[in-house]
Amino acid sequence: HAVPYFIEQQLTARGHDISIVNAGVSGDTTAMGLARFDWSVRSVEPDLVIIALGANDFLGGFSAETAKQNLAQIIERAQAEKIDVILAGLQPRWPETSDTLEAEYAALYPELAAEYNVPFYPGFMNGVWNEPDLLLPDGLHPNRQGVEKMAEGLAGFLDGELDQP
Repeated sequence: HAVPYFIEQQLTARGHDISIVNAGVSGDTTAMGLARFDWSVRSVEPDLVIIALGANDFLGGFSAETAKQNLAQIIERAQAEKIDVILAGLQPRWPETSDTLEAEYAALYPELAAEYNVPFYPGFMNGVWNEPDLLLPDGLHPNRQGVEKMAEGLAGFLDGELDQP
């Protein structure tokens, strides 16, 4: 199961009447997420969208500015549709990328959250990214325990956000 499945389970257990649709596609870049926004997000008429894109841009060495522009367009489209947005960020680290690219990607998420006044969840893979026991052998993707830990962190954040008016 993917992160959204476990988030729904955890939020339901906390008393929230919620249904989560997994609109994510493994391997997506920010450009791909933007290209499919209308049919994968807008078409299900959600109240809220959690944007957790950019890791594949980072790993592909794409410019942080391009990723930021794509994410900005996704946020703008969601806000134009009156869909609340939560932005999930990265603290990207990968030996094959430059420190400069890491810093640029780490900075773009809080900048976007501030610019668009959306809640910001700082580390989508916090507690998982550098834990070999929580990753698949590729060292990139979480295993089931890693997915559950990611969901636990985001569910805790969402629990507080969902209680806001």
